Amino acid sequence: MKKLFSKLFMVGALGGLTLLASCGGDDDEPTPAGPSIVVTTTPAAVDGVISMTTDDELIISVNASTPGGFNTATLSGAVTVTETRTTLGIDAGATSADFSFDPIVFNNAGTATITVTVIDDIIVDGASQTTSETLTIEVTEASTPANVFTAKLLYAQLASEDSKTFFSTNLGETVSKNEVDASAAPNSSDIDFGYAAGATGTVFLASPSSYPTFTGYDLSIWNTLNTTTFKNVTLTDEEYLAVETDLDLIALYEEGTTPEDRKTGFEAGATFAFQLDADKGSKKGLVKIIAIVDGNSDGDIIDSVDYMEIEVIVEQ
Repeated sequence: MKKLFSKLFMVGALGGLTLLASCGGDDDEPTPAGPSIVVTTTPAAVDGVISMTTDDELIISVNASTPGGFNTATLSGAVTVTETRTTLGIDAGATSADFSFDPIVFNNAGTATITVTVIDDIIVDGASQTTSETLTIEVTEASTPANVFTAKLLYAQLASEDSKTFFSTNLGETVSKNEVDASAAPNSSDIDFGYAAGATGTVFLASPSSYPTFTGYDLSIWNTLNTTTFKNVTLTDEEYLAVETDLDLIALYEEGTTPEDRKTGFEAGATFAFQLDADKGSKKGLVKIIAIVDGNSDGDIIDSVDYMEIEVIVEQ
């Protein structure tokens, strides 16, 4: 009987140990997976690069999976932004989130990088769980529509000095010497170039600083004698009509040849890229000689009815 009791006690004790072993295991739950993100942008990336201009807005949108609960999203690099679940209106413990950062505008051209990071609520080894993606952005200068002045007539210089011989790009008007000499506007600082005609049929397009003296016009009394630099350019009609922006004008001036502050010996159809005086911002432009007209058909172009028709395109 004693032996039977002892055996039963031992079995019961072993059963108790088994029960204790099964109930006394590790109570820790598995650590939730770290966050993951899918980032989309407007404009969209092409071959891994986002291309935009200084006029564009970059919008970064994020679809985040956060099994450990969404905590914070940041942008770093070219910009620094921090958004919490509170600022984004995301519930505590949320295991997913869709949101967009405020639009970003780049004021300067160049290459930029922005790193998008999402952080969850889980601390592992003293640090939050995070995931990141880095964006590459190529920013170019935005183009600005150029000012276009058509059918502008520059008349031959006259002894009376009242013919509209000069042109001002900031006014977009033709101006006579008498008007400049008067105390009221327009002023000499407004004048960018003028037309001069020789008795032999030679024509000039000249800066005030190098206006031909044979005209008899004394510009030394002007307070300002601007220097406009002209360069030769050759354009087809189609290429000329395609010139629309400041970037077009800048490129043409850079490609032009033979810089001079006055041009002569040209004919109708000629085009010149130009750069205004530094005091007028060194703006770039293009002038096309539409026609050189002998108004009274007397064989010369120095009469009051003789003129040169031009079109002018200039940066704003």
